[in-house]
Amino acid sequence: CLEQGLFFEGAAINYRKNGEAYHLEWNISPVRDGAGEIRYFVSVQRDVSERVQADQERNLLAQALNASNDAILITDDTWTIVYANQACEALTGYARSELLGQSPMLLRSGMHEPGFYEALQACLLRGEGFRGTFINRHKNGSLYYAEQSIAALHNSAGKISHYVGVSKDITPQVQRETVLREQASRDKLTGLLNRHAGEYELQHC
Repeated sequence: CLEQGLFFEGAAINYRKNGEAYHLEWNISPVRDGAGEIRYFVSVQRDVSERVQADQERNLLAQALNASNDAILITDDTWTIVYANQACEALTGYARSELLGQSPMLLRSGMHEPGFYEALQACLLRGEGFRGTFINRHKNGSLYYAEQSIAALHNSAGKISHYVGVSKDITPQVQRETVLREQASRDKLTGLLNRHAGEYELQHC
């Protein structure tokens, strides 16, 4: 570029006097005289080490989130999904491209007691964390149980900017508990309630 008198732009890694490396963006412009001959070159360098380090940390964080065995879902302050890791894809059955831009209500099963989601929303609007067991619907229509915690993230002004949800599939555990509860309350031969369960139901009624 310099030999041809062209503008040069690029990035480089330089070293300070103490041996420390730093990243820079670099451009060089030729300066010509009245006859069009190159007399000088003006070199402008900008240290971008902090930005490169931030990019590297962001890439590392993305790798760590994808390596997590727990499903991680991030929404903005309007509850629009902006990030989903690979474990979230496996848990929900939806590809990341299908989740981005959607609401987490996409996974709603309709199996929760009245007021569950209202209580969740009120808690999040107050900036408080929420933890509970969600009954969600997989893309294929089946139900799954997820132990989920949701936390609000705040920007520099103190306002909520995002919500982060971390989910763990506890479907096998819930299914085992259901079987054990059934075995503990019903006669194996007749399928009728045993005495203890029957007395409980009578008291409840």
